[in-house]
Amino acid sequence: MPAPSFDDTITALNLEAHRDAWRAYWPALDNLPNPHDSWLFQPGRLDELCAWLGLAPEPAAVLKEGLAAALASPHVRLLLAQAIRTFSMAHVQPPPLPRPPAELGAWAPVFAGLVVLGCVPVTRRRHEARGIPASVTRETFNDVTRWMRTYHEANGRWGFTQSDWLFNHVSTRLVELGRLQFGMHTCTLPYHVFAGKGSENGKVIALATDGQRIRPDGQFLCADRNIDRDGPHAVTRFDLREHAVTGHPVSNACVISQTTVTLPLDRWTRIIEPGTPMLDVHIPGYAPLDDVAVGESFRRAMEFFPRYFPEHRFAGFTCVSWLMDPQLADHLPAESNMVKFLRRFRILPAPGCSDFQHFERVFGGPVKDFASAPRDTTLKKALLEHVEAGGRWRYAAGYILRNDLPV
Repeated sequence: MPAPSFDDTITALNLEAHRDAWRAYWPALDNLPNPHDSWLFQPGRLDELCAWLGLAPEPAAVLKEGLAAALASPHVRLLLAQAIRTFSMAHVQPPPLPRPPAELGAWAPVFAGLVVLGCVPVTRRRHEARGIPASVTRETFNDVTRWMRTYHEANGRWGFTQSDWLFNHVSTRLVELGRLQFGMHTCTLPYHVFAGKGSENGKVIALATDGQRIRPDGQFLCADRNIDRDGPHAVTRFDLREHAVTGHPVSNACVISQTTVTLPLDRWTRIIEPGTPMLDVHIPGYAPLDDVAVGESFRRAMEFFPRYFPEHRFAGFTCVSWLMDPQLADHLPAESNMVKFLRRFRILPAPGCSDFQHFERVFGGPVKDFASAPRDTTLKKALLEHVEAGGRWRYAAGYILRNDLPV
């Protein structure tokens, strides 16, 4: 029996308003013997995956009920199979997964989770082909469980909406190694980083790329939610010549200088620029940021990527996060895990930086009434008091050079 056409499926599921979005998840059906089938649809496969992930009985049962509902409709079954096929085989980030069919009813919130789980066998094969231990694959997909739990805490029911983020896991761009996750990417930060040699050995200087608009306080003009977008600013200059480079350096106070410096290239070497391979550091929010566990994660990363992804010749690690805000070190104990994590990095201003991440991660969202906001932890108290004193929190970018860490 031939599979329903794209038009038939969209019409049958009343998805006309999302036709263009779903088109991207409808690969050509030519030469596909079973376009409406998927590994996930085989009896017992979802049970196997849930056990492999260590998923609790309640969310596992909801996933199984959602799959049963999807398979009961030929059109939803085909849509799910197509989404799994597109997601698992994409070489670049696909568009956001469109709204699931209303026909799924109460199980619509788990549709994206089923798409991701349906891709796991492809990721397993990719990992196996590189010799990556199965334990790392399982560790990496622990994020499914975490995000389902987060959805439940926010909505009072089980669901999953983080398919865009999990594409990094499916595509093997990201792995979890203990406390931290590491993603292979190229540097997108607007800086050139130079390392000293000879008489300048051991020194590192970051210069802003050409044409950046900088406020008098050394922050990007677009910082703090564009509050000063029409205010006074300087435009950075980056001039690389045969024997020297001139640019605006970043100070230890995490500000971009209004004045330039010139570095002689016989004593300075560029080691990072936009496009340089890097490892992006992500911090899952499921446990304390234990300093020993963090150090072990970096140690594992230094061994893992040269062994299993030798083509990704990374120059170091980057992290763009509220945890990179250097002001945290002024308000939290020096022995705290957060400050120890921050001190591992060299810090740079981040374009568009604001306080959104601070309050979203610590308070669950913007704080409307500071007087009644909870101050039951040192961190909450510090965030509120800094703003009450006229300060502004800003997420920032941090980097660690590969040579900073032992091999």
